[in-house]
Amino acid sequence: MKTVILRLGAGAPAAISWLSTDTDSLLHKGSLAQAAAACKDALLIVLVPGLDVLLIKATTPGRNRKRAMQAAPYALEASLAADVEKLHFAFGPRNPDGSMDTAVVERECLDQWLALLREAGLEPDYMTPETLAVPYGADGWSVLLDGEVALVRCGLRAGFAVDRQNLNEALQAALKAAPASLPRHLQIYQEEEIALRLDLDLDMLPIIKKPALALLGQGVTKKSGIDLLQGEYGRNTDWDKIRELWRVPFVLVLILIALKGALFGIDFNQAKKESQALERRVEEIYRATFPQAKQVVNPRAQMEQGLSLLTGGQQSQNNFLALLARIGPQLQKTQGYNLQRLRYHGSALELELTLATLDDLNDLKERLLVNDDLSVDIRTATTANNLVSARLEIKGRK
Repeated sequence: MKTVILRLGAGAPAAISWLSTDTDSLLHKGSLAQAAAACKDALLIVLVPGLDVLLIKATTPGRNRKRAMQAAPYALEASLAADVEKLHFAFGPRNPDGSMDTAVVERECLDQWLALLREAGLEPDYMTPETLAVPYGADGWSVLLDGEVALVRCGLRAGFAVDRQNLNEALQAALKAAPASLPRHLQIYQEEEIALRLDLDLDMLPIIKKPALALLGQGVTKKSGIDLLQGEYGRNTDWDKIRELWRVPFVLVLILIALKGALFGIDFNQAKKESQALERRVEEIYRATFPQAKQVVNPRAQMEQGLSLLTGGQQSQNNFLALLARIGPQLQKTQGYNLQRLRYHGSALELELTLATLDDLNDLKERLLVNDDLSVDIRTATTANNLVSARLEIKGRK
């Protein structure tokens, strides 16, 4: 699957730049509307101006990440110029010392970026400040000179943006504030010849000249970045609400699939005994799920009836259950998969899951296609953190 790296700047939406991995990393410039055509069916990474995003460390007590994320804005309040309520906070993973690298941006600014993208029909998969896309080495700091702005990368998820004229003073202040992790050298990148005077006690590596977006395209990775699309801006926000509504019916569906699979797999001589035990278990689950039920005559039928009420409609339920019943056994044969999201719309079942390798994904597709009445389409497949994230669309053939 191709990836498009799109850089938003002061000229958006009339003038932006983007890079597409399916065109030998060629750089493109134009309007946001023109970029939209290149972003079709692609993983979209959006780089936003470093001057508008503050990168800072947040230290909070305790090891619970959720509580730490809730407390971090108030722990940082004294270091921020704006009210906490007007700011959006995004977090990287926990550091060994318990701190969290944090990206802070004004909500109004983030809303404006997203509005520009959505007006062009674009929905970003990953959004990060351009500062964290500057190429970085563990034993040195990096500076990208881009016009009147200097982007400084001084850590895995640390850095800042500053006016080029103030770069020397900003670097001196940053070096004084980080005596425990002084860099050995400084690497400067630039697209055009820029006269620069720096008074620093650092080894200066030879300047590398290359287009800014080409460098940023090399340096951006989810592993070493901070995704701004978190919390209420996360792509899973709507799914969280839907998941809560569907939690009970989905659990019941999985139980029914497991029970049906168990009935097919038991030994013939034990079928009657096992069937009776399963029926009793169904009744127990039904009574626990629907405590208001007074009489249980046929627990399985009553459970399916209750499921129909919860999911809204017999026909939709039948189609949904039929697809799940056909794919359930194949999912059970897949080693190491993790279901991230399930959505049923129209007549299609959409699965988002992670697997160990692309071979596992292809094996799963082939097993599903053994059912001649199924249509399986791998909509997306990306590799990150030694895992394959995939989105499958499964339909029943008419």
